[in-house]
Amino acid sequence: MTIPSVVNCHIQSEDKRFDGLSLNDNKGQKWLETVKSFRYEPVVGSENKPYTVRKESTKSGDYWYGYRKTKGRLHKKYIGKTSEISTPLLDEIAEDLNIPPQPRVTNKVTEVIERSERVVTDRVIDAVTIEEFAALKSQVQALQESLEALRGELRGKSESGNSEELPTVTKTKLPINLGNLRNENEALRHKLAEVNRYYVDMLQRSVHRVEGLLRENETLRTNQPLADFELPAPADALNRLKAKRKKSKADLGDILTLWEMIEG
Repeated sequence: MTIPSVVNCHIQSEDKRFDGLSLNDNKGQKWLETVKSFRYEPVVGSENKPYTVRKESTKSGDYWYGYRKTKGRLHKKYIGKTSEISTPLLDEIAEDLNIPPQPRVTNKVTEVIERSERVVTDRVIDAVTIEEFAALKSQVQALQESLEALRGELRGKSESGNSEELPTVTKTKLPINLGNLRNENEALRHKLAEVNRYYVDMLQRSVHRVEGLLRENETLRTNQPLADFELPAPADALNRLKAKRKKSKADLGDILTLWEMIEG
């Protein structure tokens, strides 16, 4: 059975629910939860070769690894958890897999080292004191405030059209966040344009309705002198109007306004 692939950031698999979706969006993350492995092809123009991405389950959770044969040896590289998977990160792993593995270190030793690192990490996390946790929380809050300030600066430059001054970001996750901000900004622009078109259309409809009523009023004035013309009751006039023009959107308030204009 052929394993699915991710080519140019898009999923290619036999499952039609996910075929063609981007790996970086929410549906792409859901797809990762349904598969055990896939073949990743780096972005177009990259000199890095494709490799296999495989999910391995441990007591501490599921972790993804990259596999590729380099100079006759199977090279294994740790990637991360499902929530950390993105195409920029996978491209970095493709670059790291170009480095041949050390001949003295076997895959078994590598697995033992990585397992030991996770155990040590878990023990360190358990040993964190309340004071250290509070300090970490303050650092996270400061980073979030800095990110919000950066978002505001980027949003202002994007609205002014000065995209050349946007800072160059080389980190793995920041380009994704920047792309998401640009997509949100573009979606808001489209939504605003739709709202403007809606209100312009409503205004034009109202103007056309008033102009039609005025033309009907002028016709009545021309065809019959006001002295001999007897206005029907507003409700009766509305019924007559709807009988002749079934698609008319006039209501009783419109008729009363028209009567006031005629009598005034």
